[in-house]
Amino acid sequence: MRTRYRDFNEFLIEELRDREMAVAYLNEHLSYRGPKRRELLLDAVRKVAVAQGVADLARRSGVSRRTLYHAVSKTGNPTIETFLAVLDAMGVSLHVGSADGRGASGQRAIRPRRVGRAPAKRRAVSKARR
Repeated sequence: MRTRYRDFNEFLIEELRDREMAVAYLNEHLSYRGPKRRELLLDAVRKVAVAQGVADLARRSGVSRRTLYHAVSKTGNPTIETFLAVLDAMGVSLHVGSADGRGASGQRAIRPRRVGRAPAKRRAVSKARR
């Protein structure tokens, strides 16, 4: 028998109880580059926290329930320590990748800049001008 939901948020919270769904949901919000990026990411973390149980998540993360609610509110500005503690307690991790989505094999090699002396051609031109 199918479960009937009153609204989308109720359905979403039910779906986010599944860890794989929560990870996919958070990844989508982490990859978003548009306006209100911070607010939308914090809202996604809040919804996953509600799905997992805020009190239990606060206990596992070592952050008080009040601090957790404030940190993931629309006006919240959690420290990186709080944010990482909450993600750890959720059982998810944060990974860094290139913004364009290309992997290491698809990236163009970047040459390191020379520090100190100028390239030989420029040095020869500047001596000629003296």
